[in-house]
Amino acid sequence: MKDTGFLLKHVQKGRDHEAFYMDFIEILDEALNYTAGKLDTEWDLEALPDIALRLAISSYCDKLACERLISIMQQAVDTNGQKKNDRKQERKADHKGNLKSDDKAVQKK
Repeated sequence: MKDTGFLLKHVQKGRDHEAFYMDFIEILDEALNYTAGKLDTEWDLEALPDIALRLAISSYCDKLACERLISIMQQAVDTNGQKKNDRKQERKADHKGNLKSDDKAVQKK
């Protein structure tokens, strides 16, 4: 999945590596148990294509949902980042304006 780095950066934010890893292992264990619960150990060979298709479709839907959530997070970060950049630009413009006013005051003397 693309943007895994972005997701991991935000999940790990403010947490130490050990706590992050323990949470990661717990989530992985839950996901594996959930998937294993979908498998029937008594299947016959003819049922395997249907089971595989269901797992593939489920995986694809999960991937789409994950990508959408990451996209929403990225848009929020971009919007917040843009707001911060806008405020920085405004401060710079104000500072430059104040410098020009100071220059005019100095020139009048």
